[in-house]
Amino acid sequence: MQRSHLGVTGALLALACSEPPPPGPAPFPPGPTERLTVPAAPRRAVDLLYVIDNAGSAGEAQWEVALSFGALVATLAHGLGTQPDLHVGVISTDLGTRGVYFGPCSPPGRPAGDDGALLTNGCAGIDGTFLRDVARADGGRDVNYTGVLADRFSCMARLGTGGCPFEAPLGALDRALEPGRNPGFLRPDATLAVVLVTNEDDCTFTDPAFFDPASTTLGPRTSFRCFEYGVRCDPDEPRTFGTHVGCHARDDSPYLPSVATFVERLRARHPGPRAIVAAAVYGVVDAARTVEVVPDIENDPSRPRLGYTCFGQAGWGLPPIRLADFIDAFGGNAGRVCDGDQTDTMTTLGARVGATLGVPCFAGAVHDADPAAPGVQAQCTVGETTAATGDFHLLPACTDGLGGACWRVVEDAARCPVGAHHYLAIERPAAAPTGATLTAACTIEPT
Repeated sequence: MQRSHLGVTGALLALACSEPPPPGPAPFPPGPTERLTVPAAPRRAVDLLYVIDNAGSAGEAQWEVALSFGALVATLAHGLGTQPDLHVGVISTDLGTRGVYFGPCSPPGRPAGDDGALLTNGCAGIDGTFLRDVARADGGRDVNYTGVLADRFSCMARLGTGGCPFEAPLGALDRALEPGRNPGFLRPDATLAVVLVTNEDDCTFTDPAFFDPASTTLGPRTSFRCFEYGVRCDPDEPRTFGTHVGCHARDDSPYLPSVATFVERLRARHPGPRAIVAAAVYGVVDAARTVEVVPDIENDPSRPRLGYTCFGQAGWGLPPIRLADFIDAFGGNAGRVCDGDQTDTMTTLGARVGATLGVPCFAGAVHDADPAAPGVQAQCTVGETTAATGDFHLLPACTDGLGGACWRVVEDAARCPVGAHHYLAIERPAAAPTGATLTAACTIEPT
């Protein structure tokens, strides 16, 4: 059973419960409520960074993620009512083995593999290290590529399968976002959306001795070593065959940094108003956080390996315990790497990104006080705060017929593709005030 990692309901909005009312002398709606606080004029800048496994078994996963890119962009465009301003980058999971050369890992001249560099994969028609597609003041688009955006991304995402099989997506992400590493990609006013794509867990390490072929204590130089020293389970006897539960990233490993370190560093690098949204396409993590340790029958039945968590059209997946802790820290969503279609995963990600931009979709179903009447007869308190003075004023429901700016709740599956599709629509005789913030609290159906 796949874990939702804070599923669609509740993932879009920070609060979905009984809340203090917005400021102002207004009656608060009855019953359980959901509160939205969004810019009156949604932002539209998104920096989208894919961290893609390029080891020997990841080719099908690359293809499926490439095919689902259009669903993500379409969801953002529907929610905003316009094309978002995009920076789209791709990095690999290959950080090498710090000069311990074997197989495809740390070949001469590349001890750190791809080292978190943005990759265009040699694709024609791209001017730079990432895709840029943003609106110009004259209504046109400022782009640095030829052809179709989705086609250029598809070419970039299919990195091939020649990378180091000790995947390090968290380390690669951390390196890619170091100041000065990939100049121009990150913007201070953009939401950063990160997508991790891999069929194994994170094996970012700190000490090259972790791959010392002469070591007699670390066990065979396989990916099981990453689990043994990077994950803690019950029982905490990683080489013991059988079922291990309650598995989480190990905080005291002498070789692998804690996942909390990566989470804290990412947040520290992007403080303030910028939102960070994370999603993944990887193996399955169930509610008990189970890992099966089984004999390595193909090579040596006396030594352990991890059992697969899924098989499917796009291959297989191993338990991504460290990565699941990372995704959970950002309230993220995840799809199964074994599945052949990642459209739902990317649609959900698009809705979550849209919420950070100010697309006013409700996570819950807004209560309809009069189901016999057309539309949603919502019970809400909605107000607007001006940026210049901080003044708050209430907005009437459009059904009140008072004129001026007003609100209504509508069902709009295009703008809100997940949940109950309920959208807070603001009707105005003029543009929204610059920098203004909307606050709404609406009665929702009990869950």
